[in-house]
Amino acid sequence: MVGDEPPELVERAREIQEDVRVAGWSERADASARPGNTAVDSLGRHAFDWQGTRVSVPFPGRHAVQDALIALTVSDLLGVPPEAAAGGLAGAVTGALRGQVRRIGRLTVIVDCYNANPQSVRAALGRLELHEASTPKVAVLGTMLELGEASDRLHDDVLADALARGVDLVVATGAFAEAALRQGGPGVERVLAAADWQAAYPELRRRLEGDEVLLLKASRGIALEGMLPLPEQDFGDARDAVGGER
Repeated sequence: MVGDEPPELVERAREIQEDVRVAGWSERADASARPGNTAVDSLGRHAFDWQGTRVSVPFPGRHAVQDALIALTVSDLLGVPPEAAAGGLAGAVTGALRGQVRRIGRLTVIVDCYNANPQSVRAALGRLELHEASTPKVAVLGTMLELGEASDRLHDDVLADALARGVDLVVATGAFAEAALRQGGPGVERVLAAADWQAAYPELRRRLEGDEVLLLKASRGIALEGMLPLPEQDFGDARDAVGGER
């Protein structure tokens, strides 16, 4: 059982086992493991048809649909009825720092800084884009660690991807700040570059109105969640708390 992204994963899996099940959005996925009749709400959460059952995914983002289809296909292989599998999925909750949503006054913060790699950062940016078009979107990006000699190239690629999306401001810290300096081309006016989040926040605060969607995405070693007390102080109240969407 594998997802349909990246394509190389599917190719290699089928070389190892011809009858491997593949789930996802693309034609590479099995027909029985693709979403049908999809719909998405204002927070980016999808619903779709699968095995004659309507499935609601409690987590935002297209990548969450692929994860859901993998879980549902495994449940099908284990003989779980589709209605029971969909019901179990609807009750799933996020783990700490893994795509949690925090309301801080009128500010929405996506706390997704348990881990980061090129694929997961792109997925998080896609999730950010799914919020209502009228809502300003800010991505705070911290270094993706443990990428070896490919680190510069991958940070360059992901930053370019972020700037090609409907994101109003990219706060590029660490290796992403270095990538911004290397690029220095079109879109640089939408980049706030700083050595780390501590250095970036004063200028970020100046640009925030308090009604934005703010994504925090970095590798675990960056501890980007350490920035949370600052917008709490500036925009929040005592009732705000980390947790699922509410």
